[in-house]
Amino acid sequence: MFQNNFSTYTVSEIRPKGLKSKIDGIEIYSIDGRLVQKFNTSLEKYAISNQPAGAYLIKINSNNKISVNQLIKK
Repeated sequence: MFQNNFSTYTVSEIRPKGLKSKIDGIEIYSIDGRLVQKFNTSLEKYAISNQPAGAYLIKINSNNKISVNQLIKK
């Protein structure tokens, strides 16, 4: 399990911090469990400006490990 490496809120992008290995993919889920956005590449930042304000779950796949974190977009 990774530590929560995301800010509590963001405006238009998320920037993972403190990960020592490459991110293999990120999936963003609405709080009701629907997949709303998916990234299959390792980037420095991930644009989420097309998502409305609300609570989301972020599933991070890195080095064959999976972490789920919460994001509140204001």
